[in-house]
Amino acid sequence: MLSFPYKALRVLILSGARRNLRQYAEPFQRASCRVAIICTGAEKDTDLGNDHGFRFHHVPSGNPEEAFADLVKAWRDIDVVIKLDDLTDIEDLLLRHTDSMPYPNDWGMPVITVEEGAVYRFFKKTESPVPDRPGRAECRVLTFLSLKGNDAVRMIEVSSED
Repeated sequence: MLSFPYKALRVLILSGARRNLRQYAEPFQRASCRVAIICTGAEKDTDLGNDHGFRFHHVPSGNPEEAFADLVKAWRDIDVVIKLDDLTDIEDLLLRHTDSMPYPNDWGMPVITVEEGAVYRFFKKTESPVPDRPGRAECRVLTFLSLKGNDAVRMIEVSSED
């Protein structure tokens, strides 16, 4: 058995108006992490359902400051960011938050970008967004790429079994 040290992380998922979000959040929830989703779509339009156990922030286009401030107030910091879509305003807030901290994040705050057939660690512009459908193969590697000090692996190509 191969195991890695994994603390209860604070995971932020950035999404446009997607329906299928559960598949990205549940791997972290199963690992006892706290998960927040900032999404431009309404919660009722997602597959999360009632009592999903995630912090959900609906952010209409152009005004993410309040949701981000609420999240940072509750958590103080963010350990991992999962980027499904380009939400430039929130990415700018993340960079400002990182710069304002008096100490670096001990986990390193990796930003993991999910694209069609590939998952990248650290900031990368989303060039080919992931199709919004359930059962994405890319979800299986999210927790692995979020491991502390996992700087050697910058990208994992994922083949779909469809």
